[in-house]
Amino acid sequence: MSLSIDKSMLTPVIEQQVKLLMTEVMGGKDAIIDKVINGVLKTKVDDQGKPTTYSGGKPFFEWLLIDEIKKVVVEILHEEVEDRRSTIKQLVRNHIQSDKGSQQIADALIGALASTIDNPYRWKSSVEIKFEKD
Repeated sequence: MSLSIDKSMLTPVIEQQVKLLMTEVMGGKDAIIDKVINGVLKTKVDDQGKPTTYSGGKPFFEWLLIDEIKKVVVEILHEEVEDRRSTIKQLVRNHIQSDKGSQQIADALIGALASTIDNPYRWKSSVEIKFEKD
């Protein structure tokens, strides 16, 4: 008499038993989840939130908190600038039209052009000036 058991039936049962044993050995499902969560939160990350081995890395939870705060600050600043857009636009226009503002723009253009020409790694320079009627 021969007893044959199909491997496809036996494999899932073995896998399930191994998983149960691993869970028991490691202290139960809740303990495993706690260890994983703590591991993720305490993982040292770089400025982009990617794991790092450098000593300057921050714990993931700290990086995430800082990153979220930065996003909120940027959002608020965008809203404030948008609320004051016309005032800012007028102030910039007034500054540009002043003698001091015109001189600063001219200095910036000349400086940029000179640095581009002096840079041996640049092969092409272009300057475009447009005049629009208000």
